Amino acid sequence: AGASVGVVAHRGASAREMENTMPAFEAAVRCGADAIELDVQLTRDEVPVVYHDRTLFKLDGSRRRVAERSFDELRHRDFSRRRGARYRGIGVPSLAQVLDELGGRIPLMLEIKADGERPRSARWRRLVDGVVDAVQRRALARHVHVLSFDAEVLALVGRRAPELPRVWNVDAPVEWSPVFQRRLAKVGTLCLPARFATATLGRRLQEQDRALWVYRCDTEHALLLARRSGATMLITDDPAWLRRRLRETASVR
Repeated sequence: AGASVGVVAHRGASAREMENTMPAFEAAVRCGADAIELDVQLTRDEVPVVYHDRTLFKLDGSRRRVAERSFDELRHRDFSRRRGARYRGIGVPSLAQVLDELGGRIPLMLEIKADGERPRSARWRRLVDGVVDAVQRRALARHVHVLSFDAEVLALVGRRAPELPRVWNVDAPVEWSPVFQRRLAKVGTLCLPARFATATLGRRLQEQDRALWVYRCDTEHALLLARRSGATMLITDDPAWLRRRLRETASVR
């Protein structure tokens, strides 16, 4: 539990700025985050953009899906009515823009949001291709991890770009079954909510030379569970708070 851990800004410093936007990413850099996690999905014209939800509802009340909009429409979206004047003209960034502005400055954790796509559809594959191509074109493989809740997405990434580290997100307690172990063998890292992180799981992963990451590490209780599990990366909405708490807990040891 005394080992150093990394602080990952979840969708940027999303507790303080609008998630998955350049202001949130720049705030994460300023507060000393070790990496930034962000989400990638396709527009109607198949441009990879950085956005989490299927619709823009939480930002401007619109219920149309991101996949039904063009990139031009999304990048000129005005979120200031709900989010304040400082977000006028921010829009939804493309993956290319984020990689160009942040690639090499700070490690990036790219979560491929394929849940809105039919498994193994052509769009599903083109989303993976778009992410891989964008990273490879900029020679950023050493600065990027690819994450997904879909093991098949990660398998496809592994075939397309074996040099890219892959992280398997899960959102349920782990059952150490043969199926789970086969999937785990194809990735380097398991990432799950803090409430499912246990010391036993951390040890078993370590024995298999696999890393454990924890997400939504936003409370004292989540931090305690994460540290007990031996997680090496802690994903949080508030990287400034988490960085401060890690310094404080280290100083009293």
